[in-house]
Amino acid sequence: MMPLPKSAFKGLAKVTGPLLFWMAVGWAAYPVAMQHMSEAMEEAADIAEIRLFSLTMAVSCVCIGIALTLYGFVGQQPSEDEMKAPEPRLCPYCGRAMEPQEQLCTGCGKTMLKL
Repeated sequence: MMPLPKSAFKGLAKVTGPLLFWMAVGWAAYPVAMQHMSEAMEEAADIAEIRLFSLTMAVSCVCIGIALTLYGFVGQQPSEDEMKAPEPRLCPYCGRAMEPQEQLCTGCGKTMLKL
C-alpha cells in the first residue's frame, strides 16, 4: 500500500475545518429547538442539561475547527515531489510491479538494489 501524500491531509483539513464551524452553530441552536419541541409535545425536558451538553459540543467543534483550519490554510505548501505518490518499479527478472521501498520481489524472490 502506497502512503498518502502530505497534501491529501491539508486538503482534507481545508474542507473539514470550516464544516466544524457549521456544526458548532447547529449545536448552539440545539437547546432552543429542543425546548420548542418539548413544549409542543407537552413533555418536560431537562433544558439545563441539554444546554450544558450543547455548549460542550459547540466549544469542542470550534476548537477542533480552528486547529484544522490553521493546519489546512497556514504553512508551507507541499513541494511537487511531496504531492506525487512514488511510482512502482518493475522487477527486472519477472516484470512484477514492486513498491519503490521493497528490496525483495514477491513474484520471483530475487533481491533488488535500491535505485
